[in-house]
Amino acid sequence: MTCDIVIRNGHVVDPATGTDGVKTIGILGNRIVEGAEAGKASVSEVDAAGCYVFPGLVDHHAHLFYGASEFCVKPETCLPFGVTAMVDPGTAGSANFDSFYQNIIVGSIPRIRAYISVNPGGLYGREYHTHYDASLLSPGRMSYQNIKAIFKKYPEQLLGLKLMLSTANVGDQGIEILEATLRLADEIGCRVCVHTTDMSITAADVAGRLRPGDIYCHCFTCTDGRSILDEAGRVRPEVLDARRRGVIFDAANGTFHYDHEVAEAAIAQGFPPDVLGSDIVIYAANMGHKVRSLPFLMSKYRNVGMDLPSVVRMVTQTPARLMGMKGEIGTLAPGAFADVAIFKWKEAKAYFEDAKSTYRETDRLLVPQMTIADGKIVYCQVDFNNGL
Repeated sequence: MTCDIVIRNGHVVDPATGTDGVKTIGILGNRIVEGAEAGKASVSEVDAAGCYVFPGLVDHHAHLFYGASEFCVKPETCLPFGVTAMVDPGTAGSANFDSFYQNIIVGSIPRIRAYISVNPGGLYGREYHTHYDASLLSPGRMSYQNIKAIFKKYPEQLLGLKLMLSTANVGDQGIEILEATLRLADEIGCRVCVHTTDMSITAADVAGRLRPGDIYCHCFTCTDGRSILDEAGRVRPEVLDARRRGVIFDAANGTFHYDHEVAEAAIAQGFPPDVLGSDIVIYAANMGHKVRSLPFLMSKYRNVGMDLPSVVRMVTQTPARLMGMKGEIGTLAPGAFADVAIFKWKEAKAYFEDAKSTYRETDRLLVPQMTIADGKIVYCQVDFNNGL
């Protein structure tokens, strides 16, 4: 059959279909189609020899309310990283989600879903912390009613509630406000995503209360020696039990939420993250050694020892399911949206920095070559696919 775009000779890694080998991918309109092997392309023939071909990447944790928060990026910033779908983790609250939807989500090229902050104003800036208490989430309070109303208005866009459990936000009310948020989520029928850095309560306190499908965010953070590891360096029993119950652990790397020693110990014990969000912000995108981009972080997890299909699953199949878009994104199966990311493994000396400013060195990085979003080539490395 004739396709708009045919990608040949690339090594396809698609955990959703179990594909891990050379395969031809065909695109017609904005969908992946079968029968491309013998077909021709009417728009572009892409020779991906020597490259990996992944489903378009899904960044499960990216701050996107550009223009309303001092640290957000525009969604299109991430297209050159191979990212074609994103989840905003509660940058907006009930007071301004309408603005976020109209000004950012509607016109975005990457597909966006979002959590909504339990703070009505969301996250204004890096150094500003709104203090809120459990009483704000009581049935008689306006914020409680407004949150429920926003979920009724945007049932497809909203995935759940975001709770910042940092001491600067909740003081010593961590358990009370976590339980109040979970009660509200039960009423709405949604997930809760919990920010776990700088808490006054323990990882066990949080993990023991989360429900199946809830998100334990920044799972490799370490504050004053407190983390998902116990004093002996083992993953805490409450954390292991939470995973068995179906709680989701998001690395959500960020500039302050990743500790090499915690991550390396947990992964060595068979506890990798379920999803890998970048927690990208304007002061970390395309710069430094902590975040830079989602493929930079994928390279870090390969460096820790995870195999490539497992790393790809964390940024495709699993977050697509959590977005309620299983089979539509995060896969190259026929019928899925035509979101594709092409990469090369390149020899390159680089460093990965954690929140304590300790470093790990690598000699290989995943380097983006081409991004296709909704059937259109939206990024191409200048020297890629340049033959006659």
